Amino acid sequence: MKKFNLSEMALAAEVLGGVAVVVTLVFLVLATRENTNAIQAQTYNALTSELNAIRLAYTTSDVADSYVLLSTQGIQALSDGNRARMQFVAEAKWGVYENAFFSRDRGVLGEDEWTRFESALCRNLVIDKPMWEPEDTQWGSLSRNITPTFREYVERACL
Repeated sequence: MKKFNLSEMALAAEVLGGVAVVVTLVFLVLATRENTNAIQAQTYNALTSELNAIRLAYTTSDVADSYVLLSTQGIQALSDGNRARMQFVAEAKWGVYENAFFSRDRGVLGEDEWTRFESALCRNLVIDKPMWEPEDTQWGSLSRNITPTFREYVERACL
């Protein structure tokens, strides 16, 4: 039986240590990918929950009536109170879309999930156009309540 000297044992330990490092790195890559997927799913769920709450606000009688007036007769047909309600609901909705936009940019929201939000942007801009950049200066505009980066993206994609 051959005896191993100290240098051979050290070499074997180095090889074994190198294999252990590679196995650890593979494990970390897999765990990070799994964690990223979980964070993306959690972010998507949170954003869609916020949108559902906003959609629920559209079902209240004041907001629903205001939405019909806005769609059929224009923003001038709304009373000050109803215009304020519509503005608040629209700002909340655009805040969720902006959140989704930046979550996607940071890799926290996956591309598949982003496509759902992205497809809704232009549809909602058509609905909210009277409040996006209103002619009267008495009211604030939706486009001024979001970041310039997101505003440019929406206008480039939808106008």
